[in-house]
Amino acid sequence: KKNAMNIIKNKDMNFCFIHFSIPHLPGLHCTKTKIMSQKIGFYSENLILMDKTITEIRQELEKSNMWDESILILTSDHWLRNCFWKTTHLKLTKEEEALCNQRKEALVPLIIKMPHQKKAISYDKPFNAIAVHNLVLDIYNDKVSNEKDLVSWFDNLDDDLKTPCPNITY
Repeated sequence: KKNAMNIIKNKDMNFCFIHFSIPHLPGLHCTKTKIMSQKIGFYSENLILMDKTITEIRQELEKSNMWDESILILTSDHWLRNCFWKTTHLKLTKEEEALCNQRKEALVPLIIKMPHQKKAISYDKPFNAIAVHNLVLDIYNDKVSNEKDLVSWFDNLDDDLKTPCPNITY
């Protein structure tokens, strides 16, 4: 995490990819003590840790006067898989299970913050998450530079990227 924070505040860096394995198991964060823990905790405790980490990233970018100019893409490698929790000895809390049961389709979380963006935009048309690869390339090549470009980019995806992948289990 310390190395990631040093990379984030490096103004000579024009692109960085940082992977945090949270909120994957094992549980790393203990909400009761608010410290890192060696025990296997609940999935939601790791989500709290992820939220804390994202907050720290934002604070570091703000402190370095880089927040407004930065593009942030937050995503995951897969959705919250209810089937996983039903087949493991680890169990979700009742609240986590209720959250997991709210959505039947496989949606990968995606949050994108564009430079100087002041308000949230909710994009509700389906698309295949693999499109993010092409998006990053188009951002890097200055084809997408603000939230208006971003919405237009998603609206103009090739047909094969407008359809989410079939429900893959792994």
